[in-house]
Amino acid sequence: MGVSVTIRVLFPDGRPASGAQITGVNHDAWSKRHRNWSGSTDPKGVFAWENLDKGTRGDRYTFSVEHTDDAGGRWHGEVSERIRGPQELLVVLQRRARPTGEEGRGRRLAAIMFTDIVGFTRVAQLDEARALALLELHRKMLRSVFERHRGIEIKTIGDGFLVEFESTLDAARCAIEIQEVLSRYNQTAPAGSAILVRIGIHVGDVVHDGGDILGDAVNIAARIWPLAEPGGICLSEDAYAQVRSRLECPFVEVDPRGMKSTVFPVHAYKVVLRPDHARLFPAGDGAPGGGPG
Repeated sequence: MGVSVTIRVLFPDGRPASGAQITGVNHDAWSKRHRNWSGSTDPKGVFAWENLDKGTRGDRYTFSVEHTDDAGGRWHGEVSERIRGPQELLVVLQRRARPTGEEGRGRRLAAIMFTDIVGFTRVAQLDEARALALLELHRKMLRSVFERHRGIEIKTIGDGFLVEFESTLDAARCAIEIQEVLSRYNQTAPAGSAILVRIGIHVGDVVHDGGDILGDAVNIAARIWPLAEPGGICLSEDAYAQVRSRLECPFVEVDPRGMKSTVFPVHAYKVVLRPDHARLFPAGDGAPGGGPG
């Protein structure tokens, strides 16, 4: 028989989240018998899966939760666990401050951030359990920084984030703090568990389509982050123009020949972080890898 899992979903104040939508993914069964499940919580904020996946006891699952409250506020949460027997999991929701309704289909000027873990795909191929543990840790660390700088998490894309900011300065300060937080973590991380992230930022018009954002600004931001060094930050010329005199750090222009094709050429600038930050990542220090995620 398969295993049974009970998932309890709560708001931060302890109230049960009734009607929350839950999706489950079996990671270990991905290649041969990948399964997805979906369901919703009862009035007590509980959903039970019986016989979760017959024959896959001990596999790792990720359960993602999305919820819209009575006031239209959007919430999300996630838990990843290796399921070996009957188990109860707790998910505490976090507010997802996305535009909704008519506002959610509008156009606005925004700063867009993309992040990407360096070499994550390679680590996942070699040791999936370690990769998933690092991914979960990375998400917890970055989400706390987004919140401090008023960043709105639009979505995760593989091992990276797409984040929106009203202010380019907030986005840049957020990126610098992310690299500082990861730098401190990497100083004491076990061998092979360092987390290196590339960050790209652009500012421009975006179109809100429900919970997503679209437009050239998003496309350009997606082409900026690969120009950043592992543990580094790159800004588009438009983003750089807004923060160059307001950040206490130097910038270096990036060779535009390294950028993936766009209709119009885009210039980018690298944020020069503290020298001690750069020294944390010598070649072969056990970081996940050297190529893009």
